[in-house]
Amino acid sequence: MSFNKTSAPEFEQTIGDLMSALSNIVNKRHRLALRELDITALQGIELSFIVQEETNGGTSQSVVCELLSVTPPAVLKMTLELEEKGLIFRMDNPNDKRSQLLFPTEEGKRISGEFRKTIIEADRKIYAACSDEEKQTLLEILSKVIQSNR
Repeated sequence: MSFNKTSAPEFEQTIGDLMSALSNIVNKRHRLALRELDITALQGIELSFIVQEETNGGTSQSVVCELLSVTPPAVLKMTLELEEKGLIFRMDNPNDKRSQLLFPTEEGKRISGEFRKTIIEADRKIYAACSDEEKQTLLEILSKVIQSNR
């Protein structure tokens, strides 16, 4: 049976439908692009934040939870995986003996830099059909929607 557009029921795509479809595309492309680095997008974001916070004396898992809006068990799992890969290490927090601070290793710093380049390149390919002006407009609209719903 062939698809006949005139006999098919009307389906109106919503912004949410399109955003969901785009999210699936972005997640898939990022996952494929990051395979070589052997990290997930969330691990890359966590690692990049840890690298950024190194000069501020490290960061805690609770701060990472807030940044990523994920549960403490999820951050613990990611942190342990990054630690097992030799990308971060933990040290006791001198200001709070109950917590530890996260720091990047030299390899973690390198991978963090590669992560950023990899994501930028994947995004460049995803949005290649858009002009620079369209990409800027999309960024502004999405930022506005996100901020108004926080």
